Amino acid sequence: MALCLCLAAVTSFSATVWTSDVAFDGTPTSDTVVLKPTDNIGYSTALIDGQYKEWSIRIRNNSTQQQYFFQYGGPVASGDLEGTVNWNYTTTQLDKNATYKVAENLMSTSDEVDSYRLVTIVPEPAALLLLGIVGAFFLRRRAKVLLAFLAAVALCSSSANATTTVSSVTCSQLWPVHREVVINYTITTDSMEDLTIKFYGSTDKGATTFDLADKGTLTKDGASGKITTGSGTYKTIWTPDSTLNNVTGTIRIGVEAEEYVPPKTYMVVNLSNNEISYLDDVPSGGWSDDYKTTKMVFRYIPAGSFSMGSPSGEEGRQGNEDVHQVTLTKSFYMGVFEVTQKQYELIAGSNPSSNQGNPRPVENVSYNTLRGSVKGAEWPTGTDVDAGSFIGTFRSRTGCDFDLPTEAQWEYACRATTTTALNTGSNLSDESFCPEMDEAGRYFNNTTDRKGDPYYLEHTTVGCYLPNQWGLYDMHGNVAELCLDWKASRLGTNPVTDPVGPTTGDTRIARGGCYQREALDCRSAARTMSAYPSVSGAIIGFRLILTLE
Repeated sequence: MALCLCLAAVTSFSATVWTSDVAFDGTPTSDTVVLKPTDNIGYSTALIDGQYKEWSIRIRNNSTQQQYFFQYGGPVASGDLEGTVNWNYTTTQLDKNATYKVAENLMSTSDEVDSYRLVTIVPEPAALLLLGIVGAFFLRRRAKVLLAFLAAVALCSSSANATTTVSSVTCSQLWPVHREVVINYTITTDSMEDLTIKFYGSTDKGATTFDLADKGTLTKDGASGKITTGSGTYKTIWTPDSTLNNVTGTIRIGVEAEEYVPPKTYMVVNLSNNEISYLDDVPSGGWSDDYKTTKMVFRYIPAGSFSMGSPSGEEGRQGNEDVHQVTLTKSFYMGVFEVTQKQYELIAGSNPSSNQGNPRPVENVSYNTLRGSVKGAEWPTGTDVDAGSFIGTFRSRTGCDFDLPTEAQWEYACRATTTTALNTGSNLSDESFCPEMDEAGRYFNNTTDRKGDPYYLEHTTVGCYLPNQWGLYDMHGNVAELCLDWKASRLGTNPVTDPVGPTTGDTRIARGGCYQREALDCRSAARTMSAYPSVSGAIIGFRLILTLE
């Protein structure tokens, strides 16, 4: 577990201060449903903001036209209503397979003219009655709201001159309407840095503890483990997962905050002894061959958003490169180089490459070889890999969950904030014979030993061409790089968060083009390449990533 311990040491936390035992009921209610909004529909509390005296919700089944009413009957205070609304509602069973519309009815204090809009929402099976409207408002049943007060946790930040405290922490489970636990807390800090937030729980009076993120889903403030806005009052929603089904009794919850210290820029795995080390910068003199053979170096890639796909005017653009906004909520470390033949051999014990040489990228590897054909084939429904696979072996040696990148992670890392066809900042001047590719990577028309037949072409030593702005080499050309995702024919134009690709498919996507392809296939957005899970070839290689939780 060397790597995991090193990562945990980046930011240290004070001892957790726990609440007294508070009531908790994890019993699932499988005969009701949660209604959730469709993509990109938001609700602005500014529509209310003291203007309206009454607010109600009407839900209508589109097929039967049957309506259900949920009404708030008191005056609306100025500002955010979340957590302050008392509801009158009728408990009802909603058809899990139906589609509904909700009308928000706002009565003005001045002219009492109803103002409403319709929002299409769809039910999610095996959940509970009504989660909320656009994640902002919660139904509350007074008789069973469980209110718990958490002791304030005073924490000192890692900076000697900065102090961070957590106070006024409360939580409530919204049972029996649903199982979610709302955690409210106030952070006071004089630090100018981002803050790392941790949430802990215990269902056995503190005998054992767990990260809330490990036994459910965190949403809203601090859900990603980081808060960037400093002092303020925050709200985090925790949805317990199925491991807490039928757990009843009490729970303790604790909140911690610490000045955020970003991970080191580079992480190095020594393949001889599996030890992990970190570097702030590239070594003087650059990356020597040992970083491409007996060591494996990774670059820290911060979470963020980017425009995936290619614009309509890009030279070489294909029809499956739909432009859409992608948000990646988790940072990750990504291999600076494609995995080389020597690195592969030190982990797997053999070199399967057709065109052997070091430090060249390994090829003739299949998706099933890397992840396995049983557990490893379950992505995206499962993240496990087979114990005997290449990645399974590497995970067992390092103690951390290295993997292939998703297609979105790959393009995000390849682009490194650029929006041009190549991550060098250049576009293509020609789809085939392209001088801009000569500095970006090995492709069909810049191989020194080209004899007119693509089968005589060979890849080259990793790191021979220009890196991108994040220091990653050979993202264009050399060997195609396998990703986790099944290949989707189209990605669509809707914004997405942390996409994982289709649930089924025939081939897995490979990105970056290769030494046998022309320039258009090597662009940042190019999606021309794929491979059957069990099929390998001399053009298929990979690089690894470690996603940070």
